[in-house]
Amino acid sequence: MKTKLLALLSIAVILFPSCKKEQPGGSATPATPTTLLSTVIQNTVGDPGFGKPLLQFTYNQKQLVKVISHTYPDVNSGGYSRFGSTTYLLAYDTNGNLTTATFSDTLSYTNPIYGPTTTSKGVYYIYNTGKDISEIANFPIQNEASPKQLGGSYYLFSYQNGLLVHMHCCRDTTIYSYDIYDHDYSYDGNGNLTTDQQTYQYNAPVYPYSGSISSTTNYSNYDTKNCIAKSIPNFLFVENIIQTQNVLLPMPLTTNNPMITDQNNTPVAINYQYNNFGFPSVYSDGYSPYSYLYEYIQVN
Repeated sequence: MKTKLLALLSIAVILFPSCKKEQPGGSATPATPTTLLSTVIQNTVGDPGFGKPLLQFTYNQKQLVKVISHTYPDVNSGGYSRFGSTTYLLAYDTNGNLTTATFSDTLSYTNPIYGPTTTSKGVYYIYNTGKDISEIANFPIQNEASPKQLGGSYYLFSYQNGLLVHMHCCRDTTIYSYDIYDHDYSYDGNGNLTTDQQTYQYNAPVYPYSGSISSTTNYSNYDTKNCIAKSIPNFLFVENIIQTQNVLLPMPLTTNNPMITDQNNTPVAINYQYNNFGFPSVYSDGYSPYSYLYEYIQVN
């Protein structure tokens, strides 16, 4: 009897092995999903685009490959406003660095008397230092950084300790005029933007005429949530080239979201609502009537 019982127990052990806890390293810990911005929607009551997308982002896994920017007809403009869409197709090198962005657009006037529907195409060239964008231009750079070129616009970016500290921009260079923008950025110990010192120079050497305007924008009272820019690969390109409406504040990339901003000592409250991912889903501020909705996707 004892022998038969032991035999049965042996069979049971073989057929029903004991449950064991997975040893450390026995299975991979699920990766934290990456949150990516998919759509920015106009949320301003009375705006021509209310409830419609302003920006739409398409990804190949985690790589941003297409952006569509929309503008809508303003019936209160007297027919002079333009509306339509612009599509940007982004290309990368084998290291995953953004190298070119080809764009095409179709724009119409709300009243055709002011002009026909137009289409245009072009290419932006993006240069990188490591993983950081160092230059963007609408013409290919040859031997030296950003010479002035008729019809050309370019941006130069400088970094310190991984943070963007200076941006220099020359736009719309013609034989008649060109504009120069400089931004100097300061941060707190958490990597949040505190000061944006801006200088704008306008030059019309043919007339001749030139001048400059300086201003300072401060950011403070940061929350503990994720900055919108964290959900946008190649944010500097999107912010400076694609964005035609003020919908991706703040700029540049920060760690969290500022609750107060002021320009030349005039404070303005910024309001956010957040989604379950810890990113802003609604933006508004105390300065303007504008409000925007943000939608995201998550990619493993």
